[in-house]
Amino acid sequence: SGAFLGVINIVTVEGNNSIKATAGQAGRKELQGQFSLRSDRWQFDTFLSGYQDDGEDYLLDDKLKTVPTATSDPQSTENYAFRLGHRDTVVTVEHVNIESEDYYSVSAINNDLNEQRHFANFAAIEQGMQWGNLKSTVQLSYSENELNYTAQATNVGQLAAVSSPSSSEALVGDVLYQSHSWLLQWLNDWYIDDDNSLQFGVERQQEQLDTARVLANFDTQMLANRQFPITYSPAGDIYNKVVETGSRNIAGIYAQLQHRLNARTDITAGARYDDYEDFDGQFSMRFSVVRRLSEHDFLKVFYGEAFRAPSLNQMNVRETLTVARNPDLEAETIRTTELVWLSQQALYSFSVGAFYNVIDNSIESSGFLNGKRTNVNVDQEISNGLEFETSVQLDSYWLVRAGFTEFLKLPESSFRESERLFSLI
Repeated sequence: SGAFLGVINIVTVEGNNSIKATAGQAGRKELQGQFSLRSDRWQFDTFLSGYQDDGEDYLLDDKLKTVPTATSDPQSTENYAFRLGHRDTVVTVEHVNIESEDYYSVSAINNDLNEQRHFANFAAIEQGMQWGNLKSTVQLSYSENELNYTAQATNVGQLAAVSSPSSSEALVGDVLYQSHSWLLQWLNDWYIDDDNSLQFGVERQQEQLDTARVLANFDTQMLANRQFPITYSPAGDIYNKVVETGSRNIAGIYAQLQHRLNARTDITAGARYDDYEDFDGQFSMRFSVVRRLSEHDFLKVFYGEAFRAPSLNQMNVRETLTVARNPDLEAETIRTTELVWLSQQALYSFSVGAFYNVIDNSIESSGFLNGKRTNVNVDQEISNGLEFETSVQLDSYWLVRAGFTEFLKLPESSFRESERLFSLI
């Protein structure tokens, strides 16, 4: 959902007319426009964005070479979103397209070959209703995704002795993933009284993996199964599946109660259950307490649970001599606890918080099952740290925000991640 930034923008900042142009280092260029039209019954918002940069220069290790390789990471992004509303009916459409080239592709660098394209389309229609103190929304949405990348997998001449007809070309593959999903939601917000409100709803979703294939100049399936000699085609049109395609249905139900305990304390308690057609159901809960310490100071305590079921790509791995499907793969789960102090003044705010995360059954693709590479669940991992955030309203036109995160402990599987994060807006 995070890919649909235009929808987020026109929903949270609707009724805005603006154009923004940005230029920066590494040939960065960005143009954004947001436009709105209003009448008594109709509302139209649009968000248009284009981004391009030349990338930064790197000298990186490459599995196909014995010395570091010079490369860069140029990229471009297009994002278009449109939102049309008539009374309580809203239709939303969005397109996102991201393209990049050079840099790594399947752990190898080929500046003349490597390229990647990811696009996503999203459409939704929602109908709002109200019965007394109960507000309801019924929404039907459709999304489709496509990921296409080209990569070099072997050195030149590496397959000459085991191919037919013999070729000294490098193995080059064109990989394509295509998927789509439908989501039907019934969302409710019930104002009970001044001290209580209840949010609840149900969801039904269908996920479909339509295409997962590779076109290559060598038969990648024969190579994986060591069926020598492997077939070679100069046209690069040898077709093989990367994973098995398929679909699954998901149903979810949730409820959340917000309760004002007294003039200084608010409590929120919620629970959610998700049922997967091809996987075990999962129950998650959340709980938070907000205590007003003074007119401007608050103390927040939060506990929440979340999970991620294995994707269709991870569940439907295609078996070879070196790759195995893991039928015992379990869902990733995370339990988060946070303690935050917030001071909110007229022109500035400041917060400091501590977080502690427990991650169970994290899914890794680097495991082995009976000597074959497979997806596995790893043991429990811990992450914790501190967060600092501040914002200052300089005047009517200028707002400055800054944030800093210090990880005191990172999960072992996140050894590539930064221990310190900083942002300034």
